[in-house]
Amino acid sequence: MIDSTILHYRIIEKLGEGGMGVVYKAEDTKLKREVAIKFLPHHISANKEERKRFEIEAQAAASLNHPNITTIHSIEEANEKVFIVMEYIDGVELRDKIKTGPVPIDEAISIAVQIAEGLEAAHKKGIVHRDIKSQNIMITGDEKIKIMDFGLAKIKGGSQVTKIGTTLGTIAYMSPEQARGEEVDHRTDIWSFGVVLYEMVTGKLPFKGDYDQAVIYSILNEEPEFKNYSELNSLILKALAKNPEERYQTTNDLLMDLRLLSHEPYVKPKRNIIPLKAGIIIGVIAVLIIAVLLFKNSFSSIETDNISIAVLPFTDLSPTNDQAYLGDGLAEQLLNNLARIGNLKVTAKTSSFSLRDKNLTVQDIAEKLKVSKVLEGSVQRIDDKVRITATLIDASDGYQIWSETFNRSSNDIFLIQDEIGESVVKALKLKLLGLSSSPDKKNVNPQAYSYFLQGNYFHNLRGKENLQKSIFYYSEALKIDSTYAAAWDGLSTAYSSRSDFGYGSVEDDNKIALKYAKKAIELDSTLASAYSTIGWIKRIYYWDWTGADSVYQLALKIDPANSNIIGGLAALASTHGRFEEAIRLDQKVIEKDPLNLSAYLNLVLHAYNAGEFNLAISTAKKLIEINPKFPGLHMKLGQIYLLQSNIKMASQEFENESDELWQLYSKILLNYAERKNNEADRYLDQFIKDYEDIAAFQVAELYAYKGDMETAFIWLEISYELRDSGLTTIIGNPVFKNLENDPRYSNFLKKMNLPYRKKI
Repeated sequence: MIDSTILHYRIIEKLGEGGMGVVYKAEDTKLKREVAIKFLPHHISANKEERKRFEIEAQAAASLNHPNITTIHSIEEANEKVFIVMEYIDGVELRDKIKTGPVPIDEAISIAVQIAEGLEAAHKKGIVHRDIKSQNIMITGDEKIKIMDFGLAKIKGGSQVTKIGTTLGTIAYMSPEQARGEEVDHRTDIWSFGVVLYEMVTGKLPFKGDYDQAVIYSILNEEPEFKNYSELNSLILKALAKNPEERYQTTNDLLMDLRLLSHEPYVKPKRNIIPLKAGIIIGVIAVLIIAVLLFKNSFSSIETDNISIAVLPFTDLSPTNDQAYLGDGLAEQLLNNLARIGNLKVTAKTSSFSLRDKNLTVQDIAEKLKVSKVLEGSVQRIDDKVRITATLIDASDGYQIWSETFNRSSNDIFLIQDEIGESVVKALKLKLLGLSSSPDKKNVNPQAYSYFLQGNYFHNLRGKENLQKSIFYYSEALKIDSTYAAAWDGLSTAYSSRSDFGYGSVEDDNKIALKYAKKAIELDSTLASAYSTIGWIKRIYYWDWTGADSVYQLALKIDPANSNIIGGLAALASTHGRFEEAIRLDQKVIEKDPLNLSAYLNLVLHAYNAGEFNLAISTAKKLIEINPKFPGLHMKLGQIYLLQSNIKMASQEFENESDELWQLYSKILLNYAERKNNEADRYLDQFIKDYEDIAAFQVAELYAYKGDMETAFIWLEISYELRDSGLTTIIGNPVFKNLENDPRYSNFLKKMNLPYRKKI
């Protein structure tokens, strides 16, 4: 066969042989290029059914045009031989690369992303490969991946040409349903992909046996083992779920998680048009920022090293008093843009907005927020006219540095665009904002923008009814514009909050939130808050610690000063018992965001678990000064006093607790501390009746505090089944101290993939 010519193809060398044919390297003498030719064996070509399968391979693969899939040039027949002419790939099989040892994680992820992108292209056309394996993956000299051999490809809705009961594929890579000879869909490729990924990072196959049936038994009944934990483990395990319903349902979902692990955002092009009424608001914001920056004796004329500023929510002066959401939206956008100035210190929204309606002087506000300048304003809307006033104040003397009023109508859009354009052209002042010369604005429908701002407003108010309103307004925005990334981000956060506060289903709301956050990132890869939400869900609900860390780190690259992201990393460190790191990160958030209530609470909790009771007490007292009615705070402070055997101080704090759940929790702790066990048991029964679905972890804490270790372990298991977020605080928790040397405790931590350090 070597050196022979068939049609206009000169055979050069044999490349390989498989059950569906022999492959040769050849020269296309007409087009002067190297190709690969796959011949159907004669004993198979004579069989109508097998020949039909061969034709399906060619038809399926030829319909695909993707850089990660081998290109099919033609199907030919000559001298009673049928063959496919394919792209020749000069490279090595992934199988051969793996033979030299496990592939480094970053490289494995890069390879996996390309394989998944090729599979996604095939699945979108309804084509299932059915024989994904490392032998069918080629790596070119420039590190490009090519999926080969769609010989077992199945076209969705196509005729069944395989005999009933016949299984196709390579056994070690077969999905359970494929191994059983059942009907398969694209999820069988996702399983095989998981096998290849496992093979890459471990250097071996996940399911092994001395003979075929032993391998199939392993596939159907055993779980893959990991010697070393890597950030890919949870992804691989999900791809290798034996029930197809529990696997990744689409290759796109798989790709999203791979991209998150790779720390490379998924970038899609965005449009660059500013809408009508929304454009007015965005335009005015831009003008405000430019005005502040260009005003003499302010940011343009002095160094910003010593300047710090707080942007307060703009006051609603509209006759109908229903534009607070617009005032908040204006202030937040101004704050976000000012924060892009490298040396300018801008107080975070959580702190500046917390002083709303406090009747404080500018000097009082500046002192609390530790800033030298304050930007405040007002918004007034009547019909289609809007008036926005902004004032920049020097906190040292209370005098205005600059003030201006902007009157606009819906007919002013072109004027505003001209005004913004002229401002952008001026010198290079906008470089201070970190903005590009062509601002990254999306064509947002004005009504959708209004709904989005209202969604933000009600989400910030918290509470069950407000969160429902928030979800409603974000959803309304998306009904108008389904490509509105910020609205998907907001909707994701609202569902996550609803779950966190116990207002909805923990499972359903977190899955919805994750789905919507991924949708937001697909539309805009720069939304740090969407990555942060994914990190939160992976940490709180999925307990995917490495996945959460990867997403948080990616979010931090996008927005290094984001308090929520840093706070998430602090909580993640605390979950693993790295309390010194957690406390340092909490203090970093508080330094930048001095009125961030969540940061203070996190510091209390992390210091408490670290055994740093004095720090926990002093921090709790500071938080009480800011918000005396913060839910659960007085309970936690009282609990610390109990652990210090100070029942009197504990009782005083318990009396000041305002939240009903924590009031009852406090009563139980106090009665057990005072040896009033019957009374405490009665309250505990009531607590379980009222809150078992949302506070199972707290029930475990109470039984542990009582000294009933058996029941405490039972409730820890219930917490596990309910995915109770409280379990993320189990390590170091003082009430579980007596459980730590029990083998069940270490086994429980192992089940959660958490570290266990035996107490001496």
